[in-house]
Amino acid sequence: MYRFLLFGSVIVFALFIPKEEAATKCRSRLNCTQPNASFCCKENSAWYSPFVCLPTCADRTCEDDAECGGIGGECCNTVDKRCTTKRKCLKACDDGLKCVPGTYCCQQTGFDPQICAKSCVGKTCNFDSDCGPPGECCTGGGECAKSCESGVPTWLIVVFVVVGILCVVGLALVIFHFARRSPTCCRRQDSLTPLVS
Repeated sequence: MYRFLLFGSVIVFALFIPKEEAATKCRSRLNCTQPNASFCCKENSAWYSPFVCLPTCADRTCEDDAECGGIGGECCNTVDKRCTTKRKCLKACDDGLKCVPGTYCCQQTGFDPQICAKSCVGKTCNFDSDCGPPGECCTGGGECAKSCESGVPTWLIVVFVVVGILCVVGLALVIFHFARRSPTCCRRQDSLTPLVS
């Protein structure tokens, strides 16, 4: 009798435990109609992972924007391959063609990837073309700015100076070599000339 009551109470208790609802599968945000799960996100980082409706896709791994909620949703930060809000989203680039209109492909310091941004001010550069919108230019210190004292970066000036010094040293060596050779050549010629009696 006691066993039966104990078994019955366990079953009743199990029935009243709130069960976590399985996430709804989706193909786009249109499938996610619940107010607390309106983003269509990849369930996990595997390439074959299904998409499910979640409250947010933020911090989930991604390869493109479609894996972060789809059109109008969150954005795939291609620098660290994580979903984030549109405001915080950084797009890696290797030329301006990969950036949306109104943004420019800016260089970063060290080995950080180039990113699309509305302005490249403060980013590293070699030439004015490495900077952002018209009016930005590359300072002598190799940094994009709104206005520049000199459009020629410092490293380029150093290259010109080093090349100039090497040219002068090379020319001096050539002149020294021929100046040393010249008298010997004349002395030999004099010794070969027959004496006229």
